Amino acid sequence: MRKTFVCLTLAVIFCALALLLSTPYAAAQQPDPCVKCLRKVEHRFEKCETQHGGPAQECYDGFNQDIVDCYATVCEQKK
Repeated sequence: MRKTFVCLTLAVIFCALALLLSTPYAAAQQPDPCVKCLRKVEHRFEKCETQHGGPAQECYDGFNQDIVDCYATVCEQKK
């Protein structure tokens, strides 16, 4: 009886570890295209602000347009 309990416990621990370790790896293999697009937009916005030395209206205008483009071409296409 004790040997069976030990084997079942080890099997449950093994399965739990397999699930925990495989989920992040699978997510890292296929990044969400919407998130990827939004990160690019954020990077462009930060680069624009750096070039202008701080907040600039043209950076905000570009940021807004890029967000709209991301949702129209990438994020909404998944549905």
